[in-house]
Amino acid sequence: MDRDSRIKSVEEFVKGYQTALRSLLQRFPNDSCVIPRSIAASIGQCVIWPCKDAAIVLTYADNKDEVLISVKGSQDSNVSELMKSAEVFCYFDELGRIAPVRLAFGPLEKDDPAYDSRIPPDDFSTRIIDFSDVTVWAQSEDRQTEADAKMFFNPAFKKVSIYGWNRHLRAPDREAVKDLKKALVFANVLGSSGEELIEREKTQQVLRVADERIAELEALLDRNPYKDIKELLTAHPDLIHPSYLKCYSEISLGEDQIADFLLVVQEEDAVEYLFVNLEESDTTFFMDSGQTSERFLRGREALSDGDKWLADNRARFSPGISGDSKVRFQLVMGRSSKLSFLQRKELRDLAEGTNCRFKTYDDLVNSFRYEVNEVTNGWDRFEPIDTRLKKLGINNVEDFNRLMETIDQQMREEETAITARSMEAVSKFTSGYSTWLMHRDPLTQKIHEWFD
Repeated sequence: MDRDSRIKSVEEFVKGYQTALRSLLQRFPNDSCVIPRSIAASIGQCVIWPCKDAAIVLTYADNKDEVLISVKGSQDSNVSELMKSAEVFCYFDELGRIAPVRLAFGPLEKDDPAYDSRIPPDDFSTRIIDFSDVTVWAQSEDRQTEADAKMFFNPAFKKVSIYGWNRHLRAPDREAVKDLKKALVFANVLGSSGEELIEREKTQQVLRVADERIAELEALLDRNPYKDIKELLTAHPDLIHPSYLKCYSEISLGEDQIADFLLVVQEEDAVEYLFVNLEESDTTFFMDSGQTSERFLRGREALSDGDKWLADNRARFSPGISGDSKVRFQLVMGRSSKLSFLQRKELRDLAEGTNCRFKTYDDLVNSFRYEVNEVTNGWDRFEPIDTRLKKLGINNVEDFNRLMETIDQQMREEETAITARSMEAVSKFTSGYSTWLMHRDPLTQKIHEWFD
């Protein structure tokens, strides 16, 4: 692809991204939903600087509905050289004066997964970088108080992106959703305390807080104080869904039905209204006989009644639900260790074709951990295999072998090719236990080894 074609593809990507992000924000609930600062900084007029190794895209934040994009002439310098020389990359102090600092991105370190000794350190042709809300601060001994001693410097733009010519650009609408969900997870987990952190610090803080929050929930689940569990989820609804836009408690669905929570959440293709009912963590979906329990039947009926009531009263329901939004009802009760693989499949079959879903509290933990790992790219943070399996009721080698034999029997009945069973088994495991496994996950390898 020649330079002009590459520039055109970047221009089309930026336009698509800006259009998609604006469309997502228009679907936000009307009642005081806060836009994350990094997303607000990502919407505005964009200027593209084509360099030898990559395109630099600067976003000047504004509230205009129109997508404005301008393209500078091709530069004879690479990204690093242009950032050292062009005035546009200067910072300014609070009085608008040019500061003694400027924007620059350093070379990849040898311990970075993307490092390649064959690529020159200052070559950005294989890199994609997005950095929003680019503010720096420095200490000054001339100021009178500690607060005054912090001097803040800003460039004229709010976001800088670098798209290497040798990197494939993904679908702009999917990138917009990914960035919005990441911003929501960071904001929901960290609250306002994360706003002043730089990107790397923010990521480290999110991982730390997420681990602490999971540990607190799991400690409560082991003791089963229902009141304390509900209070924790009320204080931290991100444990129910990390990328929520808005959370409401004790929502009435008719005269007799009350949902413990209503979360407005950002999913991949739409905004979703998630009604959640909680039961105690020691309740069971099934009795020892294998029959569904009375508690589960009552909970399932309550979800169904709430769904029917909302279908008849959606136009008058507050908060308002837009016509293109999805609605889902979720019952959370019990622990995963009390369910067999086939019982979990039965719960999925019961939910098929309805707006209702049934989860254990361990499923909440798995979903929360997955989304946090996804937005932070923290996929190398694996718990010991035995610990993870015991949470799912798989306590020893014999339990694991029986589970694999059950999955294998399913695939035999489905006439899955022998050569495909190793990969398909991982999919069935993750679907059955509401968890997610990367290819390099040790548990993935354990499943592969059993089938191999």
